[in-house]
Amino acid sequence: MRCPDRKQLSAYVDQELTRSEMIIISEHIKDCLSCRREVAHLEKLISRLKLLAKEDLPIPAPIQRRQKTSFNWVAAVALVVIVIGSIMIIGNTYETVAVKTWPDKEIEYYYVDHRDYIRSQSAYANKLTSWE
Repeated sequence: MRCPDRKQLSAYVDQELTRSEMIIISEHIKDCLSCRREVAHLEKLISRLKLLAKEDLPIPAPIQRRQKTSFNWVAAVALVVIVIGSIMIIGNTYETVAVKTWPDKEIEYYYVDHRDYIRSQSAYANKLTSWE
């Protein structure tokens, strides 16, 4: 007879096989030293597990590992907010300073002389308009 695999030997030790299968494996174990050792090992393992089950051991809490990321999202968002805020403040300050330093004639030229172009731009979208 060919040696049974570990599943069959484990089922033999747990007495989960049919009566005829139990008889066949028990006859084989009498003649096969390696299968006899495997059955003895499984029986010893089961007896140790039963002893452990009788002891009142505390069940440890599951270990939760904190995943360490190399990128700090909070710092990145804060940096983006600071940069955007700075750009807005600097841009607003530049516009205010630039308009204050422009001569009045230049401001008047820009707004008065180009008013028609700004209003009628959609009507003359394909027409080339000169700024002079």
